[in-house]
Amino acid sequence: MNTVYNTILKIRDKVNKLNLYKKRFKNSSKDWNILCSAMDTVEDTCEACLEFEKKGLGKNNGEKYLRLYGLLQAIYVQQDSIEGLYRIFVKKQLDVRNYQNWRIIRNLRNMTVGHPVCYDYGKESIFLSRVTISNKGFQLLVNKNTSPTNSTDFINVNLLGYYKNYIKEAINILNDILIRVN
Repeated sequence: MNTVYNTILKIRDKVNKLNLYKKRFKNSSKDWNILCSAMDTVEDTCEACLEFEKKGLGKNNGEKYLRLYGLLQAIYVQQDSIEGLYRIFVKKQLDVRNYQNWRIIRNLRNMTVGHPVCYDYGKESIFLSRVTISNKGFQLLVNKNTSPTNSTDFINVNLLGYYKNYIKEAINILNDILIRVN
């Protein structure tokens, strides 16, 4: 996550050195506010993720839940901020179809933190297996509410692997933004 953090600092530095407020955003306060909020939020979420990298999810159940939920939410908010920067500088919507880990982590957030009781418009209920939560990952039990037998799928989540690969994807997107800051 250090590389993501350093890249957003480069973007901020370039925005300031080029005096983009006066040159480009003075008459567009909405875009300027999005830009500033997005840069701040990427930095803030990097700090949250770096805390995970240093200390993991913790030892007791409460700490594990709080840190896991916080990590997934931080990445989700970070993604929204990166997408905002992308729209401003690349001038189009970010197409995340080629960013598999970006989509996986976003989906994991929705499954575990966002909508576990009524996921996919009520088609599934998600259970996070408490005893499986570790720094490397966890297991989800997905109950298919639309199945006549209420079948359950077990999903082993390699959180650490997805996280590391997400960082690579985020860096690629931020580097694309960086070269377009003008």
